[in-house]
Amino acid sequence: MSRKRIGRPSKLTPEVKKRLIDAIKAGNYIEPACRFAGIAPATFYRWMERGARASSGEFREFWEELTRAEAEAEARMVAQWQAQIPQDWRAARDFLARRFPERWASKDKIDLEHSGEVMQRHDTSRITEQLAKDRDFLEAIQRAYESREEGDLLSGDA
Repeated sequence: MSRKRIGRPSKLTPEVKKRLIDAIKAGNYIEPACRFAGIAPATFYRWMERGARASSGEFREFWEELTRAEAEAEARMVAQWQAQIPQDWRAARDFLARRFPERWASKDKIDLEHSGEVMQRHDTSRITEQLAKDRDFLEAIQRAYESREEGDLLSGDA
């Protein structure tokens, strides 16, 4: 006898899974891949978290396939980049700068100086007006309270 699952069905259908994995294999970022598959990025990240924690099951399988798709996309792009190195020295420079930044990244340094005074101006007129209104209102309440203590409000003249 099989147990029925309680709750709504998972959005992780074979079609959604295929669309996500295909988009990631093509080199897309997560958010556009999620839009392509018709799910919210938050849903994707929950699935990935569940898959990373699980030792088996649909979410673990999804996590493994998606992680592999990311690695495939990266490996394919690196291979294409390296294929350009013989034709374009800049491809080699860019590859080295990104792969080994401590040795090959550009060490350009930009110095920015400012002389003079930094001025900050704030328009406080609306706040000042509101504070004056609040002060008038509080004074009116205070007068009413004092009048009540003197019995003026209890006489029915108010």
